[in-house]
Parts: sequence; structure tokens; C-alpha cells
Amino acid sequence: MKRAQASFDFLILWAILLIIFVILVQFMVVGRYTKSINTQTELRAQEQAEHVAFVINSLYLSGEGSNLTFFVDSSLAKGVAFNLTVYDEGFVVVDYLRTEQSVALLTHAVNQSVLSAGTHVASFQNGVITFV
Repeated sequence: MKRAQASFDFLILWAILLIIFVILVQFMVVGRYTKSINTQTELRAQEQAEHVAFVINSLYLSGEGSNLTFFVDSSLAKGVAFNLTVYDEGFVVVDYLRTEQSVALLTHAVNQSVLSAGTHVASFQNGVITFV
């Protein structure tokens, strides 16, 4: 009877240790997955800001009378919503999840605008870049 009791106690101990191990591994995996999603979101935000800055800078370098059509995505990684603002101080800023990514522009001759998702036309007329 003692030997059977010792084997049963040993199995219970191993089961408890295995459960603790599985829980610890789960926390590690979930933490890394969350970090991966945050990194993807940050990179997509930076990509959006750089894309709009590239359009504005290209338009500015093309000169007066130029027009460019460009597209703004509706969300970042995993459906994270964001706001994209072009400031007349010469910055493009993407705000999301209480953080932001920004890119400097070559010019300050920009009408301050909040760009929604979809297709936009930027035009350089009368020394100012505007968005439609």
C-alpha cells in the first residue's frame, strides 16, 4: 500500500509541475505574440506616414501645377484604427493607440489636413499643397 501511495503522490506532483510549466509557456507565447502585433502596427503606421510624406515631397519637387493621386489605408495591422494628419509645420503624423509616428516634409507650404481612408488627390497650386 505504501508503494502505491508513493507512486500516486509522485504522479500528482508531476501533474502539478506540468500544469505550472504549461501556464508559464502560455504567458511567454502570448507576450511575444502581443509584442509582434505591436511591432507590426508600429511599422504600418510609419509606412503610412512615409507614403504620404513621399507623395507630398514628390509633388513639391515636381513644381507648381502638379497633381498626384494616392491611397490611405483604412487600418493598420490587425484592424487598428488611426488618424493621419498633415500639419502645416511640415510633418505627417499617424496617431494610433495613444502613440504616434511622424515624418518631416521638405516644405511647410501645406494646408493642414486630416486625411481619411481612401483615395485622395494632392495638388500644388499657388504655392500651397492641398488635398481633395
